[in-house]
Amino acid sequence: MSSLRGPNALATLLGALSKARRGERLFVRIRHGPGAHLVNDHKPLIAFTTGSGIAPLRGLLQARSAIAADRPAASKMMELKMGKTSREDSISLFLGFRPGDADIVAESTHEALALELVDMLHLTPSNPEKNRAQDKIFKEGVANQIRNKIRDEGASVFVCASKEAADDFARNLEAIVGVKSIREVLGERWVEEVYVFTEA
Repeated sequence: MSSLRGPNALATLLGALSKARRGERLFVRIRHGPGAHLVNDHKPLIAFTTGSGIAPLRGLLQARSAIAADRPAASKMMELKMGKTSREDSISLFLGFRPGDADIVAESTHEALALELVDMLHLTPSNPEKNRAQDKIFKEGVANQIRNKIRDEGASVFVCASKEAADDFARNLEAIVGVKSIREVLGERWVEEVYVFTEA
């Protein structure tokens, strides 16, 4: 049994699967990604994804939605009576995607939106003007909310994108929060899954 890691893991896995015979048993172990602890975190979440980065976020949104849907109605009513107008586990989404993936993005966010888990949704399909999802945090009113979520509410940040886009998003957050390295300041609250394109 071998363990697949690194940039060639997917190609190795696909090669092995293509050689498997119909009916043959395959033993696969899937390990939790670095963002697994965010599922049960009751703090705000700021998520930035581009391209295929929607897949890990989709799993995270589904898990948080299941937890929210299972919360007793009594606790929801108590929050309303206490005057809580915002959720402590709110999610701010900044998503970049190809126009052909719009249905996947809509399906991935639908339940979390219906359960009112999402307080911000910024969608940026690929476009000729080169507007980028990572720059949406500079929109009027958004920067202050993001700064407050990180500084005052202890928000975690989940990034799943190309290295270049992840670095751009980090620089933008550094400008908003006023720190030299957002990754260092947030420590375990910064969760990053970077994908790299390689040619076979």
